[in-house]
Amino acid sequence: MKKATAFCMVIALSLAFFQSAFCVAPTRAEIVSGETDVALPPLSENLIRNGDFEADEDANGIPDGWTDSFFNKQGTTGPVGAMVLEGESAYGGSGKSILLRGGENASYPFVQRGFKVEPKATYQVSLWVRKDNGTAAATAKLEFYAKGPTGSKCVQEGNTIQGLTKTNGWQKVLYNFVAPFTAQSVLIMPRLQSSDENEWVYFDNIEVYMVAPPQMMEIKTDSIFYYPEQTEGEATASVRFDLFPEAQGGAVSFSFLDGENVCFFMENVPLDAEGKASFPYDTVHLKEVKKEYKIRGVLKNDKGEELFRTEEPIYKFERPKYLGKDGVFRAKGEVFHPVVAYHVDQSQYDECAKAGINVVQGGIGDLAEAKRNNLKVLVTLYDGMHAAGHPANATKTEDVVKLYKEDERIFGWAIMDE
Repeated sequence: MKKATAFCMVIALSLAFFQSAFCVAPTRAEIVSGETDVALPPLSENLIRNGDFEADEDANGIPDGWTDSFFNKQGTTGPVGAMVLEGESAYGGSGKSILLRGGENASYPFVQRGFKVEPKATYQVSLWVRKDNGTAAATAKLEFYAKGPTGSKCVQEGNTIQGLTKTNGWQKVLYNFVAPFTAQSVLIMPRLQSSDENEWVYFDNIEVYMVAPPQMMEIKTDSIFYYPEQTEGEATASVRFDLFPEAQGGAVSFSFLDGENVCFFMENVPLDAEGKASFPYDTVHLKEVKKEYKIRGVLKNDKGEELFRTEEPIYKFERPKYLGKDGVFRAKGEVFHPVVAYHVDQSQYDECAKAGINVVQGGIGDLAEAKRNNLKVLVTLYDGMHAAGHPANATKTEDVVKLYKEDERIFGWAIMDE
């Protein structure tokens, strides 16, 4: 049982419905992150070595360059004995593929390997998956690291490629992702989300290509949305001098945009020694709620020549009625400090309540039992590991939120797994 005492997984606003992660390359159309049916032309060689599992495997049947592991209920990892299969089991009817099977002591078996990325570049993952039995999900998780995966800080995770196999046979899955600005490497983890020995999945022909070049500059705002009583905001531009030395000695020109109208601007803010420049602004320019405004940054070199430009959206939202101006959550006017338990079922609610837990992760079907135990529910909206705003979940999410948004049994909405 996990506990959490913060709002990190609580999205009391449905902010994700108004956001989209995207990268715009200088000479290419907009590329939206997530699952896609559009195969994009590559700008690099395949970054995954032995992604077809053809190279020799070790005594445990693990292909060269890959490692295997699992996660069990005790929180330990170890070899899962992944199998390399030949002949008709492989995509295309020849060669080899990887087989992952659940087991009593092996939940979520996976294989993994790393590759290097460049900041804010866009990549496309291509893989073939076959799952002819059971209901467990076949996914491929991505974990991003500041340097190499070993002994390095994981700066982002949770981009989960969902293999939705609706019919028997091999299916191709395409997925786009934008590398975090601070990441230098990625682990890709094809996996089976099950401990049932009757569940298994095949993977083959895993490829990763850069499809849009890296962005020279990132802009981060101190908030993506602002409440009406907030009067000030700040955006910070960052440049990686180690990758783009031509930006050293340069500056950033900032603009606050309402559509294409410039509300406020600052010209030629110098980049400091760490490659950062700041832009404070008055949020009085956010005149309408839920409307998209933008912060634009134009990067220039020491000669005043433009090197790169990018934009970040910001919004104004009404403050959620349960969240006071002091940032404290209140239920029926009383201060409510959440202590959250994840991955518990209704049979454990009484035990949770006795342990001092007052919020459990769950679904709409858990509301009644939770109330009987004086618990609130952090309702998950990411069916099938699709974020709440994903096309596969958008309609259902909208229906659920509209129907239950005033329900006092609900603590908040979890729009994606952590």
